[in-house]
Amino acid sequence: DNARMLAVQDKLQAALRAYFDRPLQLRIRTGAVAEETEAERNSRQDREQTAQRIQEAEEDPLGKELQETFGAQRISVEDAGAEEAQ
Repeated sequence: DNARMLAVQDKLQAALRAYFDRPLQLRIRTGAVAEETEAERNSRQDREQTAQRIQEAEEDPLGKELQETFGAQRISVEDAGAEEAQ
């Protein structure tokens, strides 16, 4: 909504003027993004990694054997190295 965008622009402009203690003009343009954003790329990579982990878990011979022998069910797939990376 254009009125809301103008209100946000005015508020941000006033805040920037106060912060920098000098006059300035802010102009915000909106439109379609032609390229994948960083957030979109990260989200896509997370989905791809999760899908890969699920596929690897489903193909794991030990997991298959446990399922067949004990009727085990896989309830989640987690990255064992995720805690170490943090």
